[in-house]
Amino acid sequence: MVEHRYWQMVTWHGAAGDTPILVFAEIVNGWEVRKVDVFDDGRLARADARDADGSTVLGSAAVLPITAIDDMPDFSAVEIAREAFEALWLAVPED
Repeated sequence: MVEHRYWQMVTWHGAAGDTPILVFAEIVNGWEVRKVDVFDDGRLARADARDADGSTVLGSAAVLPITAIDDMPDFSAVEIAREAFEALWLAVPED
Protein backbone atom coordinates (compact mmCIF):
# COMPACT_ATOMS: atom_id res chain seq x y z
CA MET A 1 0.00 0.00 0.00
CA VAL A 2 1.28 3.45 -0.91
CA GLU A 3 1.36 5.84 2.01
CA HIS A 4 -0.66 9.02 1.53
CA ARG A 5 0.59 11.75 3.90
CA TYR A 6 -0.40 15.40 4.03
CA TRP A 7 -0.78 18.25 6.51
CA GLN A 8 -3.85 20.40 7.00
CA MET A 9 -5.13 23.43 8.85
CA VAL A 10 -8.79 23.64 9.82
CA THR A 11 -10.31 26.89 11.06
CA TRP A 12 -13.31 26.45 13.35
CA HIS A 13 -15.40 29.60 12.90
CA GLY A 14 -17.09 30.77 16.08
CA ALA A 15 -15.10 28.49 18.38
CA ALA A 16 -13.97 29.94 21.72
CA GLY A 17 -12.93 28.98 25.22
CA ASP A 18 -11.93 25.33 25.50
CA THR A 19 -12.68 24.65 21.83
CA PRO A 20 -9.73 25.14 19.45
CA ILE A 21 -10.07 27.85 16.83
CA LEU A 22 -7.41 26.20 14.64
CA VAL A 23 -6.62 22.52 14.28
CA PHE A 24 -3.43 21.49 12.51
CA ALA A 25 -2.95 17.82 11.70
CA GLU A 26 -0.61 15.41 9.99
CA ILE A 27 -2.74 12.84 8.18
CA VAL A 28 -1.52 9.41 7.04
CA ASN A 29 -3.85 7.22 4.99
CA GLY A 30 -6.85 9.15 6.30
CA TRP A 31 -5.93 9.11 10.01
CA GLU A 32 -4.48 11.79 12.28
CA VAL A 33 -1.01 10.83 13.48
CA ARG A 34 -0.07 14.20 15.01
CA LYS A 35 -2.20 17.19 15.87
CA VAL A 36 -1.83 20.72 17.26
CA ASP A 37 -4.79 22.69 18.60
CA VAL A 38 -4.64 26.50 18.86
CA PHE A 39 -7.04 28.21 21.27
CA ASP A 40 -8.36 31.78 21.17
CA ASP A 41 -6.23 32.75 24.18
CA GLY A 42 -3.05 31.67 22.34
CA ARG A 43 -2.62 28.31 24.09
CA LEU A 44 -1.17 25.47 22.06
CA ALA A 45 -1.73 21.78 22.77
CA ARG A 46 -0.59 18.73 20.85
CA ALA A 47 -1.21 15.01 20.56
CA ASP A 48 0.37 12.01 18.91
CA ALA A 49 0.17 8.24 19.40
CA ARG A 50 2.31 8.43 22.56
CA ASP A 51 1.09 11.55 24.32
CA ALA A 52 -1.81 14.01 24.51
CA ASP A 53 -2.20 17.44 26.12
CA GLY A 54 -5.48 17.81 28.00
CA SER A 55 -8.47 17.57 25.68
CA THR A 56 -6.30 17.50 22.55
CA VAL A 57 -6.30 13.90 21.35
CA LEU A 58 -6.08 12.15 18.00
CA GLY A 59 -9.37 11.49 16.29
CA SER A 60 -11.02 8.09 16.73
CA ALA A 61 -12.45 8.13 13.20
CA ALA A 62 -10.91 8.66 9.77
CA VAL A 63 -10.51 12.30 8.70
CA LEU A 64 -12.81 13.67 6.04
CA PRO A 65 -11.17 14.96 2.85
CA ILE A 66 -10.20 18.64 2.97
CA THR A 67 -12.88 19.52 0.40
CA ALA A 68 -15.60 17.92 2.54
CA ILE A 69 -14.44 19.78 5.66
CA ASP A 70 -14.24 23.04 3.71
CA ASP A 71 -17.84 22.58 2.51
CA MET A 72 -19.11 22.66 6.11
CA PRO A 73 -20.39 26.11 7.13
CA ASP A 74 -18.52 26.21 10.47
CA PHE A 75 -15.12 25.19 9.06
CA SER A 76 -12.48 26.18 6.53
CA ALA A 77 -9.76 23.71 5.60
CA VAL A 78 -6.57 23.95 3.56
CA GLU A 79 -3.54 21.78 2.95
CA ILE A 80 -0.35 23.23 4.41
CA ALA A 81 3.36 22.55 3.94
CA ARG A 82 5.08 19.96 6.10
CA GLU A 83 7.56 22.61 7.24
CA ALA A 84 4.77 24.84 8.53
CA PHE A 85 3.34 21.97 10.57
CA GLU A 86 6.75 20.96 11.92
CA ALA A 87 7.50 24.53 13.05
CA LEU A 88 4.20 24.68 14.93
CA TRP A 89 4.69 21.19 16.43
CA LEU A 90 8.07 22.23 17.81
CA ALA A 91 6.62 25.53 19.16
CA VAL A 92 4.27 23.70 21.55
CA PRO A 93 5.80 23.81 25.06
CA GLU A 94 6.49 20.41 26.57
CA ASP A 95 5.13 19.69 30.03
